[in-house]
Amino acid sequence: MPISQITRTHQIEVQPQPEKVDLKPERESKISPEMPQVEFGNDQLSEQVKQDSQVLMSTVTGQSPSDDFVVNERFKKIESILEEDLSDIYFNLTPQKQHEFKVQGEETTSKIMALLARPKIQVKKIVTLIRDWLKVIPGINVFFLEQMVKIKTDKIINESSNKK
Repeated sequence: MPISQITRTHQIEVQPQPEKVDLKPERESKISPEMPQVEFGNDQLSEQVKQDSQVLMSTVTGQSPSDDFVVNERFKKIESILEEDLSDIYFNLTPQKQHEFKVQGEETTSKIMALLARPKIQVKKIVTLIRDWLKVIPGINVFFLEQMVKIKTDKIINESSNKK
């Protein structure tokens, strides 16, 4: 189903309003007849669009909802491995660094998932991704960094080999 069909079916229908002849000056009227009336707080349309986009994405990628569940489960497992033993460090960061650390951690997790989906696992790239992610932490000890990278890489590789 092309995207153009989806957008056509989910457009907000605007019923034309009769023109009102108002003898008052224009600056007093705040709503022009051409502007559609929109009610806020009605999230049913946005929920329907989200559901339709999920269905569309699953048909485009060829994944069923059960495949999506497996991917989410694997994503959460890798993310939990990466965040192990880092809670104290995370909460000592500034809010700006926390956000940067979180965003880069999610990107790292998705890149690791892409690497694990390949037939040949490239451990060196996984090590580089984790190392670059942990370097966001200011003033981290190099030896601690390498130790954490090794431990996390080993756990991820073991987890991926158990899944296969």
